[in-house]
Amino acid sequence: LQVFHAQTTDGYILELHRIPFGKNSYHVNYSASDELFWKFSWDQMAKFDLDAMFNVVLNETKQSSLYYVGFSQGTLIMFAKLSQDPDFSSKIRKFFALAPIGTVAHVKGLLRLFATKLFPTTKILFISYNFFMANSKLSKILSISICKTYFFNPLCSNVLFQIAGPESNQFNKSRLVVYIAGEGGTSVMNIIHWIQMVNSGKMQAYNYDSLEENQIHYGQDSPPIYNISSIDVPIYLYWGKNDWLADVADIENSLLSVLPNSSIKGRNQLKDFNHLDFIWGLRVPAEIYHPVISIINKENDRRIV
Repeated sequence: LQVFHAQTTDGYILELHRIPFGKNSYHVNYSASDELFWKFSWDQMAKFDLDAMFNVVLNETKQSSLYYVGFSQGTLIMFAKLSQDPDFSSKIRKFFALAPIGTVAHVKGLLRLFATKLFPTTKILFISYNFFMANSKLSKILSISICKTYFFNPLCSNVLFQIAGPESNQFNKSRLVVYIAGEGGTSVMNIIHWIQMVNSGKMQAYNYDSLEENQIHYGQDSPPIYNISSIDVPIYLYWGKNDWLADVADIENSLLSVLPNSSIKGRNQLKDFNHLDFIWGLRVPAEIYHPVISIINKENDRRIV
């Protein structure tokens, strides 16, 4: 868990919680070199990390509830949490879901290729590791050195577009080396969980290797489905037509048609946005961030400074 703090000039206290469980994460009982340290997927993020994150923020601010802005997996874990723990909704004033994930049955690009073609043939090799995409000093140096060159920069950005969706002409390629220089990675178990979602087309808990293990963890042969049809939180959805991970068909089938109409307060489809435009796009402040702040300010009778 990586936490970044900021306080705005107009008085908002912001906390950015990044929980991919990278190599800088900590555990009370295990170190990153222990195999058990990596035995988690987004199931555990929903069950444990959101509770811990909210407790820290609410204790610090002396508030009883907060505004939650989730991106991609950050929306998925919140949907899962609210489906399993309805009382948690009392801690959320509004839920802003950017590039929201319910299912990934219609995912395109490299993730679909990897999940359906490459992973089945390389699974044994893949599961022999615990950590996925560790950003070692050497790998970061090589990535930055290669991607900052005039010749290779388009190649590096094109790889991102093959994952996130077509270029929307709002990606600042000169900042590419800054974006890839940050820490990254997650557990192999989490990646396998995403692959399972692509192949099953369901918003479902992690499927263990045997019926016996599923029985141990869930009390049934197959992992349970997350039922989000009764979530009672004001939700504002923002999605892009060119997003290959949070595909429009998945959003319509697993979110818009399943979430209660009374809970969906905003349906915002953004022209040309791919998955990464929600955090790196040049138009994102005007089309998402400022509108989100305006909604919050309106509730609190404040104005954007």
